[in-house]
Amino acid sequence: MSEHGARFARREFLRFLAGSPLLFAASSCTNEPIVIQPSGKPAPNDRLIPSPDFAVNVFDFESVAQRNLSEAHYAFLSLGIQDEFTLRANREAFGRFQLRPRRLVDVRDLETN
Repeated sequence: MSEHGARFARREFLRFLAGSPLLFAASSCTNEPIVIQPSGKPAPNDRLIPSPDFAVNVFDFESVAQRNLSEAHYAFLSLGIQDEFTLRANREAFGRFQLRPRRLVDVRDLETN
């Protein structure tokens, strides 16, 4: 797996772990709240995209935002508010949308120029 693929796999695992009931079950055993905070270490320059045209998906903007925003603003945007409930609700809402491919629909009058 490439470093790029490993980085995205790690991000997806951490997002899964942050939303996992097991994480909160562990915190209820200790009665200590779990606080998830960004590391505060911006990505090296070689991992930043040089312009928005090079972004493959929205996750490519994360390291650029971490480098350019203040720590408070980056934490607010990356973690969401109210213990990530809003962020999770937004992801679930967008997960309900699907693209419906409509191949070869109304292809009688094609514009080919």
